Amino acid sequence: MPSDIAPMNADLPDAVQWSEGMLLSPQHMQQNDIAWHALAARRMAAQRPDYFGLLSLALDERAWGDGWLKIAQLSAILPDGLPVEFPLAEDAREIRLNLNEEKRLTPNGKPLRIWLAIARRGVDAARQDGYLQRYFSLPGELVADENTGADPLPVARLRPNLVLLADEKLLPHYVAMPLMEVQRDADGHLQRSAYVPPMLRLGGGGFLGEYGLHACLEDLSRRVWRKLRELAEQGDDADGGGVQARLARQLAAAMPYFDVTACDPDSHPREAYRALALLVGQAAGLAGAPLPPLMSAYRHEDSAPQFGEGIAFVARRVDAIVSNLERLPFTNAGESGFVRRLDVDAHTDRLLIELKPRAGQTLKDMQSWLAGARVASDDLLPMLRQRRLPGANVRLLDDAERQAMGLSPSATLFVVNNQQIDRGDGLGPVFRAGRPLVIQGAADRSMPAGILLYRWKGAPPWPAAGSAQDGGPLAAARDGEEA
Repeated sequence: MPSDIAPMNADLPDAVQWSEGMLLSPQHMQQNDIAWHALAARRMAAQRPDYFGLLSLALDERAWGDGWLKIAQLSAILPDGLPVEFPLAEDAREIRLNLNEEKRLTPNGKPLRIWLAIARRGVDAARQDGYLQRYFSLPGELVADENTGADPLPVARLRPNLVLLADEKLLPHYVAMPLMEVQRDADGHLQRSAYVPPMLRLGGGGFLGEYGLHACLEDLSRRVWRKLRELAEQGDDADGGGVQARLARQLAAAMPYFDVTACDPDSHPREAYRALALLVGQAAGLAGAPLPPLMSAYRHEDSAPQFGEGIAFVARRVDAIVSNLERLPFTNAGESGFVRRLDVDAHTDRLLIELKPRAGQTLKDMQSWLAGARVASDDLLPMLRQRRLPGANVRLLDDAERQAMGLSPSATLFVVNNQQIDRGDGLGPVFRAGRPLVIQGAADRSMPAGILLYRWKGAPPWPAAGSAQDGGPLAAARDGEEA
C-alpha cells in the first residue's frame, strides 16, 4: 500500500503534559487534538488496515458534460482517519477539478487518476491565507452553556478543506485517497474507467454504475442462480450423466454466504472478496474445471483486477455447465386452447409436456382436463371436432421413465404420442413440425395454469424400447371417447 495513504509509517506525537496551575493556550488544545487524532488513526489501522475509503459518492453529471469533475455528494474516511462529509449545512464551497486543462487526457490515452485530498496537518493548518490550508474557518454561532442553558457565546468552527488532485507530485503535501480514473475515448469524450477506489462499503461504488463492485457481484449471483434453477428443473441427470448437475450442487452450497455478504451494499469489500474466494473454490470443483486463479491478498487501494479475475472464472465455469434441456411455454389463447409452434426440425414422433397446476389443482384434476382435450396441429382441429376425435395420444410419464430421463420428480409430465389419421387425402400425422401445436380443452377453472414443451438440444433421452408405456390412464380414457 502506498505510503501516502498509510499512516502506520508516521510518528506518533507525544501526549501533552497537563499540570495544575499551568497557563493554557490554544497551542495546548491544538496539540492535544493532534495527539488524539493520531492515536485514533493508529488504532484503526492496527485493527483493520483498510479502515479508510468511500462510503458514498455522487457526481454532478451536468458539470461532467462540460469537462468538470464536480462532487455533488461525498461521505468518506480519509487515510489519516478524518471523517469527511459534503455538502454540510451552509456549505457554499465547491469541490471540483477542471479536466479541460489536463493535457495528459488525450483521445484513447492512458487513464488519469484523480485523488481526494486534504493538506497534511502542519503548523498553519487553519491559517486562512496559508498555502496548505487544511481547514477553513466558519463564523461562530451562539452556543449556550449545557449546564445552565444560558450565557450563549459565539464558537468558531473549522471545516476540512477538501480538494481534488490530478498531479501526483503534490501528494507528499497532502493526505490523499484515490477517487477514480478518467480518460478520453477516441472522440475525445470524457469517460470514467473501471477503476474501483478504496471503499468502506460496496455501495460506495454506486457512481460507477454497471462497473461498480456491487453491480458486478449482484450480476454474478443472478447468473449462478439462473443456471442452478435451470439444472434443478431438469432433475439430477439432465446433462446425460448427472456429473455436472451433482457438482453444481456444491456451487449452490456457497451461494447463501455469497449473497448475504457480496450482494449487501453495506458489506466491506474485504468481506465480499472472501465470499468470492469461497465461490471460486467451489467453482473449481466443477467437472472439467481448470485450476482456479491464484487469489492474492485483498488490495484495498486497487481491488478491481482481483475481483474481476474471480468473477470471470466463476462465470466461465457456470457457462460451461451444459444445459441440454429447454422448457418452452405454450401461449394460453383461452377457448382456442394452449398454442406452441413446433420447430421445423422438431422430433414429432412423441413430445414431452409439463402441466403447471393452478392453486389447489391436483394431478387427477389435470389428468381429467387433458383427457378431454384435443391435441393436434392447428389446421387439423376443425376436422377432429367434426369427427369427434381427440387427436394425439397422451399419457402420464411414469416414475421409471422420469428417473431414466433424469427429470424432476415434482413436475407433472405427460407424453404426447403422435399417430396417423385419415386426413381425407390419405394418412398423415396428427401434428407436424413447423406447425402450431394446439392443446384445446375446457376453458374453465379446470384448465391448468400453463403448459411447457420440453425441448432437448440433441436427441431426446427417451428410455430404451420396451421400457416406455404405449398407453396409460389418459390413453384409455381417450380411446373410450373415440369409440
